[in-house]
Amino acid sequence: MTQSVNGEVFSVGGLRRRYEGFGLGLTPLIPGWIAAFAASRGALGERAMIIGGLATGLTIVLGVPVWEIALRTRWSRDVQVGFLVRHAGGAAVFVVAWIWLQYALNPFRVRGVADALMTSQALPWQAITGFSVYLAFVAVASIICLRNERGEGVPLQQGPVQHPPLAHIPVRIGMRTEVIPVSAIQRLEGCDDYVAVFADGRRVLASERLSRLANQLDGSRFVRVHRSHIVNLDYVRAIESLPGSRVRIVMRSGDSVTASRAGTAAIRAMFRQR
Repeated sequence: MTQSVNGEVFSVGGLRRRYEGFGLGLTPLIPGWIAAFAASRGALGERAMIIGGLATGLTIVLGVPVWEIALRTRWSRDVQVGFLVRHAGGAAVFVVAWIWLQYALNPFRVRGVADALMTSQALPWQAITGFSVYLAFVAVASIICLRNERGEGVPLQQGPVQHPPLAHIPVRIGMRTEVIPVSAIQRLEGCDDYVAVFADGRRVLASERLSRLANQLDGSRFVRVHRSHIVNLDYVRAIESLPGSRVRIVMRSGDSVTASRAGTAAIRAMFRQR
C-alpha cells in the first residue's frame, strides 16, 4: 500500500528499506542493558529496567531525525567542514535533549530536573553514551549512503526507449496533479517506490519507478548513471574524475551525482557521441 501526502509518497516497503540498519544506532546502549539485566532482582532491578526502557525509547524517537539528517548529509572531500560542523552541533543538541528528557520523564525522580542533573554521578557516562549513539546513527547512515552511491554490482538496466519518448511526467502535489515537461527535468533519483524529480529548482515526487521511466525517456538526452540516478545531459555542467575509474557528475544547479562504474562508461560514451 502506498500513500501520498503533499506530494510525498510513502510505502511500508519503502520505509523498511529506508530504515534498514537503524537498529545498529542503538548498539551503544548494550552495556547499559547488560548492567540492567545484571541488577534485575528486586526493586532496584525493576527501576533499572524501566529507566533502561525509557532511555531506549527516547533514543529511537530522537534518533529518527538524526537518521534522516544523516541520510541527506553525505561526507565528501568537498563538504568536509560543513559535514563536521553540522554534526558537531547536532551531537550537542542530541546529547542535551537525550539526557534532559531522561531526567524529566524519570518516574522515580524526587528532585527537580536541574537538581537531579547537578547531583547525578551518572551524568558523565550518560553524555558519553549519548554522543556514541549519535555517532553510531551518523556512521551507519553514511555507510549505507556510500554503498548506495557506489552501486556495486548493479547493472544500469537501460532498455529500449519507447517511441515517441515520454514528454511529460505527472506529479501529485496535495490535491492537484501537476504536469512537468521532461525538457525541464535536470535529473531523477529513485526513492524506493517513487522518483524524486528535480526540475525548475524544485524537488517533487512522482509515483513511478525509476526503471520504468528509464525505458520511456529520450536516450539521446537522458542517461542512467547509477541504479538510483538518471541525469539530463543538457543540464550537466562538469564531469569530475574520481578514484576507482568512476566520475562525479556536477549539474548546473550545483547538485552532484556519483556514477557507478557502468554509469561512468555510459555517460562518457554519450558525451563522445555528442
